[in-house]
Amino acid sequence: MNKLLGLSGLWLLVFVALPVCLQAQNKKPLTIGIVTDGKWAGSERFVQALQNETQALLKNEYEVSFAKQYILHSQWTAKSIKKNIAQLMQNRAVEAIVGVGPVTSQLLANQGSYPKPTIATTVINPELQKLPLTKQNTSGVKNFTYLVSPYAPKRDLEVFHQLYPFKKVGILLYDEILKAMPFVKTYFEQKTQQMGVQFELIPTNTSARQALANIGKDIDAVYLGAIFRMSPNETQQLIQGINERKLPSFALLGTPDVQRGAMAGIAPPSNPKRISRRVALNIQRSVSGENPANFSVNLPFKERLVINMATVRAIDYYPTWSQLSEAELINEDKQNIGRKVNLKQVADEAIKANLELKVAQQNVASGFTNIRNAQSNLRPRVEVSASGRMIDKDRAASSFGNQPEYATIGSVSFTQVLLSPKAQGNVNVQRQLQQGREHQRQQTRLDVVLQATQSYLNILRAKTLENIQKDNLRLTRRNLELARTRKAVGYSGPSDLYRWESQIALTKKDLIDTQAQLKLAAINLNQLLNRPINEEFVAEEINLKNSSLIVANPQIFHYIDNPKKYQILGDFLVEEGIRNLPEIKQLDAAIAAQKSLRLLTRRQNYTPTIALQAGADYLFYRGGEGVGAPSIVIPSAAGNVNLSDNFSSPDKLNWQVGVKASLPIINGGQRRAELQKTNIEILKMEAQKQDLILKLKQRIMASLALTRAAYSSIQLTQAAEKAASKNFDLVQDAYSKGVVSIIQLIDAQNAAIKSEQFASNAVYEFIIQLLALERAKGSYYFLASADQQSDYFNRLETYFKGN
Repeated sequence: MNKLLGLSGLWLLVFVALPVCLQAQNKKPLTIGIVTDGKWAGSERFVQALQNETQALLKNEYEVSFAKQYILHSQWTAKSIKKNIAQLMQNRAVEAIVGVGPVTSQLLANQGSYPKPTIATTVINPELQKLPLTKQNTSGVKNFTYLVSPYAPKRDLEVFHQLYPFKKVGILLYDEILKAMPFVKTYFEQKTQQMGVQFELIPTNTSARQALANIGKDIDAVYLGAIFRMSPNETQQLIQGINERKLPSFALLGTPDVQRGAMAGIAPPSNPKRISRRVALNIQRSVSGENPANFSVNLPFKERLVINMATVRAIDYYPTWSQLSEAELINEDKQNIGRKVNLKQVADEAIKANLELKVAQQNVASGFTNIRNAQSNLRPRVEVSASGRMIDKDRAASSFGNQPEYATIGSVSFTQVLLSPKAQGNVNVQRQLQQGREHQRQQTRLDVVLQATQSYLNILRAKTLENIQKDNLRLTRRNLELARTRKAVGYSGPSDLYRWESQIALTKKDLIDTQAQLKLAAINLNQLLNRPINEEFVAEEINLKNSSLIVANPQIFHYIDNPKKYQILGDFLVEEGIRNLPEIKQLDAAIAAQKSLRLLTRRQNYTPTIALQAGADYLFYRGGEGVGAPSIVIPSAAGNVNLSDNFSSPDKLNWQVGVKASLPIINGGQRRAELQKTNIEILKMEAQKQDLILKLKQRIMASLALTRAAYSSIQLTQAAEKAASKNFDLVQDAYSKGVVSIIQLIDAQNAAIKSEQFASNAVYEFIIQLLALERAKGSYYFLASADQQSDYFNRLETYFKGN
């Protein structure tokens, strides 16, 4: 039985494999020859693309061969090209010939007769080149067809002049083109005369230095035409030299040379693929028996303006906003920006440089002077003074020497408060108010850190959204091309084109809005960091796993993996907030100050103010009348008596020492009113504290809930993004085949874009909510030292064990 099954399986294998083997044996050999102007990177890529496209089309019917001996790269001369063309024409093994390059295409067109299918791929202008062209846009020549190149120098010059209104443009072409194709001069003459500008054809070879030397000083713009002889390195040096001269440049090949540093171009990178695919289709039709004379020579022209913003900055010439909005911009972000910042650097710099925080710091410094000022009332006071005086003679004369007419007096006084409830109480009040200022500074610090980090995250979010909108714009432009293809094959009408054009305009608007948001976020961050408003910087992306945020520590997830732990964590954060929050500490300090003020007011009823006072006056000079005792003579029986002998002049030094005590008895009810006011203020602040604690609990629990939701949404939005992206790819492919409508594609594209936005925003939204939660509890984990972070988890673990 097993043997029978084995024989049956063998016959089945033979039955299936035999037709495949016979089909492989029935494939016809097909050898294709290629002639190029010369060997360069572009021609090699094109040859490889042509091989891939042709083999993909004909693999079921032909054994296609692109043998190396039949791929002939010429030496950039008409002579070598003619020789290679003749070789392939005469070789019977070669069944079809493809010419690559402008000179090769021109010389193939000049052959006149063609023994085998021949395709010229690079025709610039059939009329000027005097190529055969029928009304049906075919060659009409047996076995010969060509393609009018999708690269359009005339259109290039138009767009170039719109970007930069040059007066004389230098057009670089490799030298053999100018020799073998004299019509090229006429081609450019017609266009430049129409534009009202001058031009100069500049021959090039393999040397960038020589090409640069040939660019005259009167040339103010450079068109990089067919410079195929140059190697990629030489081309790079040529473009660099042009940029160093501050000359705007425009590239025939479009995107590849713009990426090398040319200012702009309109040829899309898809052109080589489109050409190779058309040539492959022409080969297929030729070997199937169709005459190439009847093939269309037109290849629809496509353009997409690409501008290199690094070059724009280097040559210091900027296109208009409208032109920039129409273009695809590369190197839009500067690469040589020295200032790079990350999340922690932003927070640290904000703490050091923010002006609002500096104001708070100066407020604290000013508060210390209030304390010293209050303390000064308890310290000794010494005052020195000097005075000079003059009185009238009569009064001086009758003063018995006590008041001379002229006197200079020096005085010194000393006061020391021995007991003053008011002064001592004021010192205590000022110290408590100073604690409030310090807590206010900490509050400002927390707020500034939150503002700066949120601005930083808004920059990252806006930058990501900008990139998404750029991708959306590229997708929409791609869909517009699909709509044009659908219209060409009859799948749809012009309404799809108008719809996509409208969609492109709306997408551009969204992109401009996003770029404005990015600029505003950068300005806001610079303002918070006390930097020049327009200073440029690079904001580094955040990796949650490698960041200094608390979520980078896997321990935290142990405390939120079920509802009970989640509730305990919330309670712990509330306690942390009550312990750390500077707003609560401010109120505590203010309440303490009011209580000190109340105690001071009460003590004033029974505690006197006692002060030691002393002073001295010294008479440095006296003169004029009244200096000595007056002469008073009284007659008597014994003789005249002079009473002035009984008077003595006062000495020059007077002093006094005393102690003063004062106690207000009646002040019109002022102290009672002050006590009532203080009691009311204390009650008000205690109510504010309770309200603040309640709001703190609400804020922390709400932030914790939002943080948990934001973290969960990261994975969910990423999954949604992947699904929406796959759906869009399927719908776009179906749209290109005419299976689905434009509405379905727009819906799929919008869903994909929104999903990508949500996925990108999810990480930033989570970090923003996490920072808001940390602000609510009064401290930032990512700014703490390693010991502080360890203490935090120790407190958390202890709290969980107790609950």
